[in-house]
Amino acid sequence: MGQTARVSRGDKEGVGMTLSAQDMLELHHLYAVYSHAVDDGDGAGVAACFVPDGVLDTGQGLVEGSDALVAFGVNTAAAVPGIRHLVTNVHVTGDGSQATGRAYIYSYRPTESGPEAIFTGRYRDDFARVDEEWLLVKRQFVADAI
Repeated sequence: MGQTARVSRGDKEGVGMTLSAQDMLELHHLYAVYSHAVDDGDGAGVAACFVPDGVLDTGQGLVEGSDALVAFGVNTAAAVPGIRHLVTNVHVTGDGSQATGRAYIYSYRPTESGPEAIFTGRYRDDFARVDEEWLLVKRQFVADAI
């Protein structure tokens, strides 16, 4: 007889933690909102994904606080015109007030000869629910060694 795949609600990073279906949808949505904001050069939109003293670890330095996050959002799109972020295999765990997430990230830009890869890597995220809204507390980008 064949084996049936089993899906666990926890893993090594979050055994026993639960999120509601609504929490899961909101957290997954935040991944998309952040990606579109960076791609569009919407610095205010990038900063709005984070708590006011949020931290983005780019792997090349820390971007800390709302003003720096706004500048990061504006400058990234200006430095890499046409940048696109594809986030996959999002996995979040937590409770009703805090969560952790991880995902794969593939960034590219369209060209006449097809997509040009910019980078690949992983996000490691910490979230907090603030005033009924999920926000990033810290996002760490870990680049793949290519």
